[in-house]
Amino acid sequence: PKYAGSNLTKSDRLMIFNEIEKVTLDKKLYTISKLTIKKLSDELDYNANQISESINDNVGCNFNDYINLKRIEAFLTKIQNKEHVDKTLLALAFECGFNSKSSFNRAFKKIHNQSPSQYIRSQNVI
Repeated sequence: PKYAGSNLTKSDRLMIFNEIEKVTLDKKLYTISKLTIKKLSDELDYNANQISESINDNVGCNFNDYINLKRIEAFLTKIQNKEHVDKTLLALAFECGFNSKSSFNRAFKKIHNQSPSQYIRSQNVI
């Protein structure tokens, strides 16, 4: 089994993940462009391995991909709220925690298989 050496049970990992979700969303930690797993583990008082294991077990991705997912969800909320009418897509991406155009585009394509502008056009929100 994947976590045979772990001292966490499946329910422990779910409980920790729920705490990760709550603090990440409530405090909008994903908007911190230099957020690290260490900073998140300090915030929650779990070690980095427990954080990583909980994210991986519940979402099926690593810490960075999880945070980028939250950033993209926030970006898409801004698009739905028509914030892209007054700001560039890159400015919105920066507000959501991305620190470069290339990291934003790469993360977006990884999730949606198209560029942000292609996705927006396909959703008819322009």
